[in-house]
Amino acid sequence: MKFSADWFKILALIGFFAALAFDGRLLVGSAIPGFHEYESFAVYLSDFFAVFLIGLNWRRLREVFFLLPRVGRGSLLVFIIFAAVSVFAAASASLALYALARLVLAMLAGLAVAALVRERGALSLIASVFIAIVALEAALGIAQFARQESIGLHFLGESPIAAGDPATSRILIGGAYVVRAYGTFPHPNVFGAFLVLGLIALCALWLRIDWRGAIAAWRADKPYLRIVLKTLGGSVLIACLMSLVAFGLVLTFSRTAWIIGAGAALLLALFHMRTSWRRSLSLMVLLFAASAFAVFPLRAFVAPRAADAVSDRAVTERIAYSRVGFELVKQHPLFGVGIGNQVLVGVQTGAYERAGIANTKPWLIQPAHNIYLLVASEIGMVGGLALLAFFIAALVGCVRTLFRRQHDDYDDDKQGKISRIVVIVMLSSLLLFAFVDHFPWTLVQGQLMLWLTVGLVVGLAKA
Repeated sequence: MKFSADWFKILALIGFFAALAFDGRLLVGSAIPGFHEYESFAVYLSDFFAVFLIGLNWRRLREVFFLLPRVGRGSLLVFIIFAAVSVFAAASASLALYALARLVLAMLAGLAVAALVRERGALSLIASVFIAIVALEAALGIAQFARQESIGLHFLGESPIAAGDPATSRILIGGAYVVRAYGTFPHPNVFGAFLVLGLIALCALWLRIDWRGAIAAWRADKPYLRIVLKTLGGSVLIACLMSLVAFGLVLTFSRTAWIIGAGAALLLALFHMRTSWRRSLSLMVLLFAASAFAVFPLRAFVAPRAADAVSDRAVTERIAYSRVGFELVKQHPLFGVGIGNQVLVGVQTGAYERAGIANTKPWLIQPAHNIYLLVASEIGMVGGLALLAFFIAALVGCVRTLFRRQHDDYDDDKQGKISRIVVIVMLSSLLLFAFVDHFPWTLVQGQLMLWLTVGLVVGLAKA
């Protein structure tokens, strides 16, 4: 059956990607008295769509698993085993079981997407839905910045933010606090990563536009003028969306997102240089124009933020969080402190105080801002290395596909090559984020972004 004829799969996929961004939740408990983000239990809107998606593709998950190289399969199994065993070493078994269930759900959802993306028409639907959601999120971020507070979408996962709230992520400009754009994500850095993925997808669409074919069709037969007009309209739409997303990305004031987004977009252009240097050059010009459109009117905010990169509090806090992670790895090198338990154990053992982080400010008690270190501290060094080996194996498997001559359902074959390069760049970007942040491991939307991107990489690789 063609994907376009299976309405259940279409609805599940659209709902799941929509819930990835607009992920309202219902808190159902906590592992500690009171509330803290990293010791709480919640049910998310995306959970229902994830279960639905997994159920529709359950019989194909084993097939997708074997698309991975042998090293990838082995390392993934080792990672899962150590994650499961770490539950028995956890200070809070309930918190560990909850974290393990969240991890398994995200992984299975990623495999389900990998199964779907191998069906004709699915990748186009995913790209269309994803870009539409990214554009909407960018507009919401701009509205938040303009209002300097949340816009009333708490039921869709929007954080309660305000310039006067010390728990809100803000920047200090000219002696006044300025609220960073959140979208419907728990932190501007997570929002920034989401927009980076959207920017990469828009770059891919720009590279896929076939101006040469449209002009040739027009010259061959006058009625084909509509092809040229359609191509022109598509180019203008992509340029406008790219400017919107770039503006939203700037308003996150996430320097990591700025650097990774710019690097990923330019890398795509350079990869495509051999295929069409004109399209690559036009993409670079478009990126420069979109960046100028976003940065110039905000230069009074951007310049101080970009200049204060070393002495900024965020940098010193990341160093302190890393100290906590290293201390726990030294104390529990084999099985860790238990999946999902790093923050809890760090507080109980006084690791945060020794790192110079005060317990009087709950929003400062956060996991290590490096998921490779964080994973090692929670499930042990072997499990952490296994996860890293899995990521590398998944990327290598997709890269090898680029150099094979035989084609498949995705291939035009130029279009198939672009699709694979795009998902490789997307996953590589998230793995770079993982060096300086924890959201791909600890936050539901971050987990889903990571494992769905893994699913795209696996699904576009050949067995």
